[in-house]
Amino acid sequence: MAGACLVVAGACLVVAGALFLWASWDELTCPYVERLCNVTIGLGGLISFLALVMVVLGALAWISLRGRAVSPDGADGWVRVEALMVIFGAVLIALLIPSRVCTAGYRLDHVFGVCIHVGNSADRIDARSQLWLRWVALGTGVVVALPVRFQRRIPSVVAAGITVAVWGVAVWWLLSETVLPRTY
Repeated sequence: MAGACLVVAGACLVVAGALFLWASWDELTCPYVERLCNVTIGLGGLISFLALVMVVLGALAWISLRGRAVSPDGADGWVRVEALMVIFGAVLIALLIPSRVCTAGYRLDHVFGVCIHVGNSADRIDARSQLWLRWVALGTGVVVALPVRFQRRIPSVVAAGITVAVWGVAVWWLLSETVLPRTY
């Protein structure tokens, strides 16, 4: 059980770290104007450092399992790590949900938190709050993490699928909002 959790947690860390390392390459090479390079290189360096830490931790997790006998009644340390990864993925998803949204034809002014009509800037309405949706996403993540934490009652394949799904959605959404090219 714990060995499967270690493999899943290590794989999630290695894949996410590699994706973030790939995403930070553009900021490290700085294809922008020189004035922006001072900021982007620093952010790219921080992201690439954290991504390397994720890759190394995931690889060390895999290496630590090699040649070791795994008991089905062993310690729950990696089971807890897998459940924490689900909760962290849910926190990331909750943070990516916009806190305020506007109806069609309006754009959000981030400073004042109002919606301004695209054609007539004098037409303004209040932005709708979506903080409730963030709390729902976070609560759902905690509820989903419970079966992962207590996975002796469910097959470990189900717990691994839950972890990979939540972690994958969170990482993909973060990358699509930040560095992946938009096709729309």
